[in-house]
Amino acid sequence: ADGTKVWLNSESSLHYPVSFADKREVALTGEAYFEVAKDSKRPFIVSMAGNKVEVLGTKFNVSAYPENRIYTTLAEGKVKIYNHERSVTLLPNQQAASTYKMWMQASLHRGRRECMSSAKQNSVTSPHNFHVGIT
Repeated sequence: ADGTKVWLNSESSLHYPVSFADKREVALTGEAYFEVAKDSKRPFIVSMAGNKVEVLGTKFNVSAYPENRIYTTLAEGKVKIYNHERSVTLLPNQQAASTYKMWMQASLHRGRRECMSSAKQNSVTSPHNFHVGIT
């Protein structure tokens, strides 16, 4: 155990190895809030639907239900979200939304933390664009 804490939402699952070697990688389906213990030698990676979130020590939420977009909301620290085509780095109180084709949008929520949101969010997708905006 590395000290990382995870809270799973309903209809969610987390798959992980019996022990971690050079990296701490888990696979998420659904939604979870993470408080990741710092370990500069072994990054913590959350994989979901071809996308990955990489952190060294932080608090963040990931919503990756199969029928929806993937939403990553950062509470503290810094995370990098990537797949084989694109990447974006989030700072505290930012959120990124991505489809399976890796369209992303980051939004700054001034003083609000919208972790573990159960509301469905709607927006226009663009399969060939990469957009990060702070509002």
